[in-house]
Amino acid sequence: MNAFLPPEEEGFLPLKEDEIRPARRYLGMTVTQLVIVAGLALLACLLMGVLAYLIVRSVLGGASASVAVPQSATATPTFTATFTPTITPTPTATPIPYESVLPPGWNQLRYAQVELWVPPSFVGGDMFDNRNATLAAIAALGPQFSNISESVAQIPPTTLLLAVDSNLGRYMVITNVIVFFESAAFSSLDAYPNYYLQTYYLPNVPNSYIQENRAYLIRDFPGRRFIISARRGTSEFTETVYILQDGDTIWAVSCVTSAAELYERLSVFDQIAQTLRFAP
Repeated sequence: MNAFLPPEEEGFLPLKEDEIRPARRYLGMTVTQLVIVAGLALLACLLMGVLAYLIVRSVLGGASASVAVPQSATATPTFTATFTPTITPTPTATPIPYESVLPPGWNQLRYAQVELWVPPSFVGGDMFDNRNATLAAIAALGPQFSNISESVAQIPPTTLLLAVDSNLGRYMVITNVIVFFESAAFSSLDAYPNYYLQTYYLPNVPNSYIQENRAYLIRDFPGRRFIISARRGTSEFTETVYILQDGDTIWAVSCVTSAAELYERLSVFDQIAQTLRFAP
């Protein structure tokens, strides 16, 4: 018991603490009043939140059902399947006769069904049935051609035709043309130039490189033309190779000449390559 409170007397009740001193007020309200006001405010906020949710739900739901979209905007695009056609030579309305690609005065080289035409200054023949006669005819051109047998050892063993130009040119390099084939599993002509460089050049002539490699038509047949630049000793030379593919077989026309004379002779090499055909 608090000792400062007066003792109870008959008919006299002690005052309660809030009757003894005035209640505290905040913003003019008692604590009880503040609690009541805060409760009412919280309830009002909850009611407003529920009301806002119902309004938004009503607006969104009604919009998706009532808004009319023009027919042009709702039309679903139609996608049509497309197919890439196989790339094949497109035949011309009037096919060009094979004879029209043969320059006047050129000579025919042939083995079995393989045919090639070369300028009259070229001497050669087939390397299967008449190999010795072909090499003898080339050696008879002069002392510069006497070592032709050693040079032939460097050509692919599947060479069918060989011819050399009797005109040595300014750099005394024998210009020669061969036709050969190679059977291997090549997915496309694109893979063959690097294979040829790595197989026939880089092991013995490591500074060789492909200076040109592009698509090339031999008449109506899709092929490639690539040019290899190489140096052996002090001699710089190039090999221009034209290739066609028949299944797993690569057919090639190869033209070798001095690097300095390449572009003087390239147009003639192109003409020679155009005469390659597999005659009946």
